[in-house]
Amino acid sequence: MIITIARQCGCQGDFVGKKLAERFKLPLYDKKHIRELAEKCSMAGRYPGFFEEKETNLFLTAIAANLPQNMAQNTAIKALTTTLGNQSAVIIGRCSNFVYEREPDVIRIFLCGTLDYRVEQIAKAHDISQGKAKQLVEETDARRASYHEYYTGQVWGFGGHYDLCIDESRLGADGVVDMICAYISKLSGLHKINESFS
Repeated sequence: MIITIARQCGCQGDFVGKKLAERFKLPLYDKKHIRELAEKCSMAGRYPGFFEEKETNLFLTAIAANLPQNMAQNTAIKALTTTLGNQSAVIIGRCSNFVYEREPDVIRIFLCGTLDYRVEQIAKAHDISQGKAKQLVEETDARRASYHEYYTGQVWGFGGHYDLCIDESRLGADGVVDMICAYISKLSGLHKINESFS
């Protein structure tokens, strides 16, 4: 089972990922771990923009417009699958919902929340003012959206590209974990039913 987690800034994606990894006894790959593995297999040097979640600039976008449409998408797929393979894991960010969308046992999650809630979470986590937290949230979301669209050709956060879109500001991180676990349990039950009829 591969669980991918995309998230708006301030939705406690790292906490949710850690809890899911613990519950299902899966390795957790967040930005730090993915970067370390990419450096070990020499992928970080080949695709630095991808692994650093760099926002694309207008110059790169203009160049990309004249390249084959799937070149950036192929970069995302090659960079991440070469680094992580396709073994069971919880993967945070890095277009993983797109990269692993064809895996039969993938669960693709998108976490969102109200702006006020997310600003408050970031202000507390980084001990900064509400104003600075709001700026950080907005800049991070814009960078993630740009990065995701560049490497996938998809709109970041669009529900059709995920199995579950959950408002973390309403459920809280523990509630989100419980909902994802219930969804996975329900899927497992359906698979067993389907297998009995095949």
